[in-house]
Amino acid sequence: MKKSLYAIALIAMTIFLGCHEEKSPSLTLSREEVTIEAAGDTVNIPVYCNVTSKATIVYDSEDQTGWIFLLPRVLYGDGILTMIVQPYGGVLSNRSASVTVEAGGETKTIKLTQLAKESVGLSPEIINASDNGQSYTVTVACNTTWNASVNPEATSWCTLGNITGEQGENPLTVNVAALSGLGAYDIRIATITVTTGTLSATLKIYQGFGTVINGLRWADCNVGEPGRFSSEPDEPGLLYQYNSKIGYSVEGGIPAGYETGYVDNGVSTWQEQNNPCPAGWRIPTADEIDALVGNNNDKLFAWMLPAASGFNKSGIIAGILADKAMQATKTDMQGGIFLPISGYRHVETGLLTSSELVIIQSITRPGQNWDRYMYGFSANGMYKYGGGPDGSNRSALPIRCVTDVPE
Repeated sequence: MKKSLYAIALIAMTIFLGCHEEKSPSLTLSREEVTIEAAGDTVNIPVYCNVTSKATIVYDSEDQTGWIFLLPRVLYGDGILTMIVQPYGGVLSNRSASVTVEAGGETKTIKLTQLAKESVGLSPEIINASDNGQSYTVTVACNTTWNASVNPEATSWCTLGNITGEQGENPLTVNVAALSGLGAYDIRIATITVTTGTLSATLKIYQGFGTVINGLRWADCNVGEPGRFSSEPDEPGLLYQYNSKIGYSVEGGIPAGYETGYVDNGVSTWQEQNNPCPAGWRIPTADEIDALVGNNNDKLFAWMLPAASGFNKSGIIAGILADKAMQATKTDMQGGIFLPISGYRHVETGLLTSSELVIIQSITRPGQNWDRYMYGFSANGMYKYGGGPDGSNRSALPIRCVTDVPE
């Protein structure tokens, strides 16, 4: 009997100690080397581990970071590590990074290599040229010698300072003449083609009214009278209620005939017969505005003051990285567009409200017919509003139009 009790106690003690003993980490990765094409890809790596593991990224070059999106960073046992690799435009050399997975005292490393693009690299790939004309320097990256040419239709106003270059990174000088002979709101386009063997790349030069950003041509000014743009980018233009072609001034008290009050106007989108934009132009969608300005964490805009920028009003330069936008002036917007402070007319009173805000309105509805998305900007950042007094049908807001880029 005593032996039986002793055996039972020994078994219990063994179980007790076993339950309190920490697990020794066991970590296995299905792959430890990954090669990705220049186009980018999503790679899933199964991770087998009996404890919690954490993954971190180390980029091999300080000049090339942030091109891998990793999730999740922490796994609580077996799981999938997903790496979303962005497209790579480099042509002279590959880029690489390491993802280290750590579990307890054990580590494993995944080596990522993204291959260089089999092409000619151009930086920048588009130029919104000044109306006054000037020379621009484009960097051509190529693994061998190259040649450049301008499409014949544009040679009267766009010429090249050099038409050949050597292996590596070399400058290409593009000379753009002063703008003349175009109608109102027109634009002219030059196509520069850089070739080497069977590979080629193209550079687009746009000169005239509008700035090409994300494949859209954004108007350089707000809408003034219906069917016309303001004469200067720092003029706020007129303010428009949803699905209306009647513009209201940013000055004075309640305008005559201004309708107030919250209302469902029964239409799902801004009707073409009520479009205040000039012919061929339209009001942007919320997605298009999102792509233009980014967000408060990844800003594609910067707040500008008149003293530093040369504009008559405060406002934002939008459509380019914040650091570059800070260098913009009225005579050189660095490829962005300027949006001036304007405020808006209130849905309930018709009075001008928030006159120190930059406002952009969209054509997109936030799930019902009585609101639309609008955006407000101040020196403190931006906000996106999908309803309430700001985005209501009878709030009157400025309009910045877009149109497709001509071929």
